[in-house]
Amino acid sequence: MYEEFYGLREKLFNKTPDPRFLYQSAKHAEALARLQLDVDETREYVKYRVSVAGKEAPLFDEEALTAMFEHSGGVPRLINIIAGNALVEGFGKGVDIIGQEIIERALSRTI
Repeated sequence: MYEEFYGLREKLFNKTPDPRFLYQSAKHAEALARLQLDVDETREYVKYRVSVAGKEAPLFDEEALTAMFEHSGGVPRLINIIAGNALVEGFGKGVDIIGQEIIERALSRTI
């Protein structure tokens, strides 16, 4: 839905794990479930996922990235859900860069 609008080659932040980013083992799954990124790692994680999808320009501003961290606690699965919902919200609003306001609106519709 939003891929073409944002110029992405593929959908970002699926609610299910992307096998390209995971090694499927029981120990790995347990480690991922306990993984918590700090604010800088969260920023880099989101920027990396955006670049893998083919977008070189920023898609989320710094305030949005900080809000994602604050609301997700740095848990990648929650970051993915928040970011994906924010992209849908941003697409609906026709915005080029996702800001904190879009993150907050996406969260209000998620929780």
